[in-house]
Amino acid sequence: MNFAKLYDTELGQILVKLEDEDEGLEVRYYFVPEGLGLCSVAVKFEGDDNWEKAEKYFKTVTEEKSIEVVKEVIDIFPT
Repeated sequence: MNFAKLYDTELGQILVKLEDEDEGLEVRYYFVPEGLGLCSVAVKFEGDDNWEKAEKYFKTVTEEKSIEVVKEVIDIFPT
């Protein structure tokens, strides 16, 4: 099982990690938008079957999906 994916995109590098945090499991996207420092956004998973849910979601993450997620965040907070 992979726990990280790295994509080199037109938006720059996007790192996607499956992480076990104090509040539960999450799939976190790391990126550096133009004019800003390191940013991240996460999808959190809670409940008894959180590991299965997180793994299932992580497996669906592609370069295209990563770009979509990052673009949504960049559009909310334009530089």
